[in-house]
Amino acid sequence: MIQMIAYHDRDGHLCRPYPQYVPNWETLTPYQRGNPLYIKAPDQQQILPGIKQLLSTYKYNFVVSNQRWHSGEKTIEDVVMEARWLMYQLPLNGFGFCYDSGETAWLLESPDSPPILLSLLYPHLIGTFRKPQAGMIKALQLHYNILPETPQILIGDRLTDQACAIAASIDFQWSDVARGYPDPATRN
Repeated sequence: MIQMIAYHDRDGHLCRPYPQYVPNWETLTPYQRGNPLYIKAPDQQQILPGIKQLLSTYKYNFVVSNQRWHSGEKTIEDVVMEARWLMYQLPLNGFGFCYDSGETAWLLESPDSPPILLSLLYPHLIGTFRKPQAGMIKALQLHYNILPETPQILIGDRLTDQACAIAASIDFQWSDVARGYPDPATRN
């Protein structure tokens, strides 16, 4: 086990919709894959190959996920249900998500815990919670007393994930490489 903290993007890295819901998933860009219409119920999420093994290599695993809010198709309650389902399936230590333009961020510490409003606890980070800004990672670092010298990595499939890692001054790795299925076409 690597004594490192890993932050993971959700859509396109940890999971995707099952093929019967989105048969053309492989042809979509990572931006298109974030469409809230693709996952309409928690059990429509399919864990991607290599994820369980990848998570087992890190001491702590947190999700940092931008969720789309502007379409009105997905509510915060929907995102919480999806996060809970994923936390029951995978060894995650927390699930953080931004539901708006960066003003608020939420954290589930376990599948059964109530959501914590990180922006209430860390108001100085308001406006920076949405990736590519690093507010969500900074809030998790504060919340869990993670020191800057602690080895940390963000794993994701989008340029916004990479930019977030740079803004947070932590390492970055592309999802396809981390999961053991190198495919540069999946990066955007």
